[in-house]
Amino acid sequence: MDAIDAFAAEQMRQYQIPGLSLSILRNGELVAGRSYGFNDVEFEIKADNQTVYQLASVTKIFTSVGVMMLVEDNKLSIDSRVTELLPNLPQSWSSIRVRHLLNHTSGLPSRLSSNPRYEAEERLRRERERFVDTEKLDYFTAAERLSYLVELSLQFPAGTKWSYNQPAYLLLGIIVERLSGQPFSAFMRQRVFSKLGMDSAQFGDSRVVVPRRRQVAYTRQFGPLQNWLWPYSTSDYPAAGLNMSAVDMAKFCRALTTGQLLREGTIESMWAQVQLESGERAKYAQGWTVGEIAGRKAVGQEGGGCAWVSHVPSAGITVIVLSNLAGSRADLGDKLAGLLIQGRSKD
Repeated sequence: MDAIDAFAAEQMRQYQIPGLSLSILRNGELVAGRSYGFNDVEFEIKADNQTVYQLASVTKIFTSVGVMMLVEDNKLSIDSRVTELLPNLPQSWSSIRVRHLLNHTSGLPSRLSSNPRYEAEERLRRERERFVDTEKLDYFTAAERLSYLVELSLQFPAGTKWSYNQPAYLLLGIIVERLSGQPFSAFMRQRVFSKLGMDSAQFGDSRVVVPRRRQVAYTRQFGPLQNWLWPYSTSDYPAAGLNMSAVDMAKFCRALTTGQLLREGTIESMWAQVQLESGERAKYAQGWTVGEIAGRKAVGQEGGGCAWVSHVPSAGITVIVLSNLAGSRADLGDKLAGLLIQGRSKD
């Protein structure tokens, strides 16, 4: 057992993770792809390198790349005002720019359910099973959700605070669809998944049948191992809902570092740390978290306490760790990247 295997074994023991897969890239080249434990505990089906996992909020880095592709297409700028891109938005939103949506500084309401009209209508539609999409996942279209969102007050002026925000990614999805002329999922498949041969990549929550993926994740939120449902609607897809294997995730990360998806200057802009109007810096960029690993700048994203992507540009190291235990909060991506940078592991 080498240090990577030992690391995985110890972390799985500590956090009681049923199964996980990891990929490691050095300077854009895949140097390790390994899987451990069980994809399905009930049937004792082992995890392997083709196992598909739910990415939860790691999905946001794909949305960020999609937006940056439209920037390179000259369809918009990250400084474009949302009121110029979408019709009939409130004048009070005129200071919100695309970058504010990407980096969670828009000031948009954090919960659509705080609108009592929306909450009442959602309850009615659920009772009547009134779905609006062919997949029978969603009770509201993205446009309908936006119509309820604009009735709520902004929480703070754009750019003055950082606050993690899901509705901002609803808007980004609408913007991508409007400017590309395609459904969000179709745009991502054409521009990213198909281009890179990411055959396992598919949007869908726990209700959707996704090949090579266990339908639901596991959780230990209440102590014992239980099944965990991820209930995403189709209009949530820009924020969460993407599924794929760690190997396909590595293809995406490699394409970023080798210039297959975006130009170097665009990537630098995407990974630029947020500076608030006060001068304070938030630990976030445009859809990516920003931090330090072993004293070096790192970018990445965590999703659902079960999926991690950590990239350290100056070290040329990218780590992907996907697990099937929701809410573990194990930060395995950063931990493994730190281990590799410190030279305690040989691939």
